[in-house]
Amino acid sequence: MNKCENYTPATISELAKLMLLREPDLPKEEAVGIVEEFFNRQFGGYEAYKAACASKVGLDAVLDRLHDEPIE
Repeated sequence: MNKCENYTPATISELAKLMLLREPDLPKEEAVGIVEEFFNRQFGGYEAYKAACASKVGLDAVLDRLHDEPIE
């Protein structure tokens, strides 16, 4: 089982900024959309992600599932 080291939820803006550091030509709106899509697909939305962070067990379960998924 994977364990998260920091259960403080990241914001959509923070993650979009990190994405833009790796992909500087990506429009900001597109980076935000990609992050939102991730939260929707993996958690059922950003609020559900924050709840998973609060429960800790929920976030660890998603991390386990993501760890086992092949990289596209």
